[in-house]
Amino acid sequence: MVRPSILALVLVGCGKPPVEAPEGLNDLARFLTTNFEAEGTEELEAGMLGLEAELLALDLEGDVDGRAFTMATLRPEDLGGMPQHDGYDVDAQIPVAVAIRSQHDFQAQMRIVEETNHVCIESATTKFYGRTFDTDVACFTGGTCDTLETSNEVRKESLLGDVWYDLPKQYRRITLAEDGRDVMIARGYTPGVFSTDGGGGSFDQTYTLEAWIPDGDKTLRFYSMWSSVTLTAVGDDAWAALVRSGIDEGYGYADDFLADFAEELCREDRDRAYDRE
Repeated sequence: MVRPSILALVLVGCGKPPVEAPEGLNDLARFLTTNFEAEGTEELEAGMLGLEAELLALDLEGDVDGRAFTMATLRPEDLGGMPQHDGYDVDAQIPVAVAIRSQHDFQAQMRIVEETNHVCIESATTKFYGRTFDTDVACFTGGTCDTLETSNEVRKESLLGDVWYDLPKQYRRITLAEDGRDVMIARGYTPGVFSTDGGGGSFDQTYTLEAWIPDGDKTLRFYSMWSSVTLTAVGDDAWAALVRSGIDEGYGYADDFLADFAEELCREDRDRAYDRE
């Protein structure tokens, strides 16, 4: 198989030079995050084609060790409009990314976007995840609108600490001029520092970038997270391992959700009521 060029070129317009995306997952993730709010789509098209080339070179159905990466940090100039709040600290970030090939096609992924309850779609530490839509979700998932704004309220529980946090998340759909395929990108962030129950720790910063690219009747997926926490006895390496396993677990749960829980991977109570105090 001939690997597609990592340099993704998209013509900006007649007589104008093409947009050239960088090579490598680190620079591509920064490039896509930086250009998320770009008025046009040329930068995002170039970035997504470059990302596709990188992902197709991986064994996306193999062990997570071959699909997980330590990323470069997300610098202030890379935030692309996301807030630089009090918890933001580029030197404290633990940047982790995981890729996979979903066994479901691109349009099926819209079921996850429009789902309001993400328990058993996110990792097992997610005990509540409620989504509300700030713009028209049916317009977006139906392909008529190219942007979607969501607000998400999340409860995480583990031996390390229990926490509530808010996660605004935005989506964009882009039609690739090269072949007419639709692709999707999303970013999310915590708008501040969120303390664990009892105040013994905190989730200091989280920034995320996700991508979905059609691959026949399957979908290439990429998830990068830049985060840091203040938790007792949790060092950088331990947190990176937890993030990596959580992303990969979420991939399995998401595909199981799209298969109508055929494998019943998640044992959480999706209907458990929570009161945020």
